[in-house]
Amino acid sequence: MKRYELLDAIGGIDPTYVETADRDDKVGKKRVWKTLVPIAACLCLAVGMISIVKYAQLRKATTPPESTGDGTGASATQAPIGAFTSTNVTDVNHTIISLDWPAYESAHELVEAGNIVVLGKISGISFQMYDIKTGRPPSADSYGSDVYLHTVYEIETLTFYKGEPAETIHMRMIGGLKDVMVDEQRALLGDCAKANIPLLAGMLELDIGRTYLFVLHQYEDTMPTLLTPSQGVYTVDNPEQKDVLSLVSLKDIISYFGDDKWLAFEQTFGKK
Repeated sequence: MKRYELLDAIGGIDPTYVETADRDDKVGKKRVWKTLVPIAACLCLAVGMISIVKYAQLRKATTPPESTGDGTGASATQAPIGAFTSTNVTDVNHTIISLDWPAYESAHELVEAGNIVVLGKISGISFQMYDIKTGRPPSADSYGSDVYLHTVYEIETLTFYKGEPAETIHMRMIGGLKDVMVDEQRALLGDCAKANIPLLAGMLELDIGRTYLFVLHQYEDTMPTLLTPSQGVYTVDNPEQKDVLSLVSLKDIISYFGDDKWLAFEQTFGKK
């Protein structure tokens, strides 16, 4: 068609038809939006619910006695499981796991919440994958998203204040360690290691050969875990120093079991 013929054809289009078509197009768009908006809202709600469920599962795995979790890390589980932020350290990626833990106002509350209170020396460190919903190693029924890397500490016990005495106990805590046995952690994580090694925010660095006072929670027959990272472990260097929440000290905890227990501690470690 020649150019002038095309212009004549366009000019011959009925303007009423154009207006009607334009109006129908707008109505069609409105119908599409009316359809898409509810779908988008449902998708957002679904994503939100999935996030809430996963948070609840992790909190359950790391929450103390009064919760239904197994007590690992507030129980191999804890909230806002809030913030997950990635940080590059040399060629290793780390994810910081930030959780909400209960605060115990006194030695009485703290000791009553724990199953085990023991003075002991770290004699070994290893790593293991645990299902945060059961507090046990993953099984055929475990979902991959519920399996997290944990640090396992071997403790040579010196004095038991609460719990069934044993020469050696093991304690687990959700998350790995920075710059410690990195190859072992990556081997356990497998493909996940390409993304990160999880680190628990607020966790005190525990050294092999050093002595600490531990307040642990044990869920059923699973490996015990710290009651909380901020109030579950204390160094013996300054026994009167309060925890990071300024609520309880090592001396408060040992003295709770009797003045004779505190005297025995002083005789062993000297007044600090």
